[in-house]
Amino acid sequence: MLVAAIWIYAFLTSVPFIYSVRTDPVEFCHKTNNGTDICTKYYLCHLPSGWKTQLSKTIYFLLAFIFPLIYILFTYTRIAVSLWKRSKKGTIHGAVAKCKVKSTRLMVVAVLGFVVCWGPTLWIDLLSVYETIRYTFKLQIWCLITKTLSSCVNPVIYAFLSPEFRKHFFKFCCCCCCCTCRVCCSHRRQYHGNQVQPVMLSTLAAT
Repeated sequence: MLVAAIWIYAFLTSVPFIYSVRTDPVEFCHKTNNGTDICTKYYLCHLPSGWKTQLSKTIYFLLAFIFPLIYILFTYTRIAVSLWKRSKKGTIHGAVAKCKVKSTRLMVVAVLGFVVCWGPTLWIDLLSVYETIRYTFKLQIWCLITKTLSSCVNPVIYAFLSPEFRKHFFKFCCCCCCCTCRVCCSHRRQYHGNQVQPVMLSTLAAT
């Protein structure tokens, strides 16, 4: 049920673009070996400058970034305060509260990583629609790099803040190293075996 609600919310965040996006026909022509031109028509989507695009971008920025961020910060703050009060009163064991605080801290850091990587990109995209900032090529490259870093930062966060993740990660690395060593040893034995065999055969021939 929760997964379905998330998908519905993700769909609703993109609904405003239905009314602002436009399609323009573009023809691409190329010459054949006979010298005749063959043209193919394509329809490209784009967002024209105007109040509809500005409204769509603003709604998307609020629904996809601001509102989820406020909700996450509110819920995590309530969880931290509730754990602190319950551990203070002795309702739950201190070790249990400590583990839950660590899990909450992990999620908060992951959300902050998302904010740092995606926040500037969405903000610059919104400002460019209102023509407050110029969306240059260098700025596009920088936004693309920060969006890509969002997927690269998460494993680092989990590796540093989750002991369970670190344990399984080191176990996986050890297994990979052991498998590599076994393969190298088997190739080495096979190589030495191929070298010894001709020597033995020459010795038998001499006798």
